[in-house]
Amino acid sequence: MRAEGKIQSHWGGLSSIIKSSEEEIPARMHTSLDPGEISAATNIAKEFNVDVTVDHGFGSQMVDEKLAEANIPVIAGPLMIAKLSPMYKYISDDISAILSSKGVKLL
Repeated sequence: MRAEGKIQSHWGGLSSIIKSSEEEIPARMHTSLDPGEISAATNIAKEFNVDVTVDHGFGSQMVDEKLAEANIPVIAGPLMIAKLSPMYKYISDDISAILSSKGVKLL
C-alpha cells in the first residue's frame, strides 16, 4: 500500500520487507548454524522472487553449488567464534576460498 510513491507509515517496521519484495533492496538472511538455513534462504529467494544475501554463511561451503546457481552472495564470518561452541561446527577458515572457487560472490 503506497501513498504518492511512499510507504504508508502504518507499515512501520515492515518497510524493509516491502522494499525487499519490490526489489529495492536485497533481503538479508542471517544464517548462523547450519547449511539447512542457507538452503531455506535460497528457496525463499526462488519462491518469492527476491534478491537475498546470506550473512555469516556458516556451512555455505556445503551448499556452494546451490548458492552459485541462484547467484546469491555470501558475507562469510566472523570466523573467530568457531572455537566458542560446538554448535558452530560448520565454520571453516576455508569458506571464502571454497565459495570463490565455486563462483559464489563474496561481499
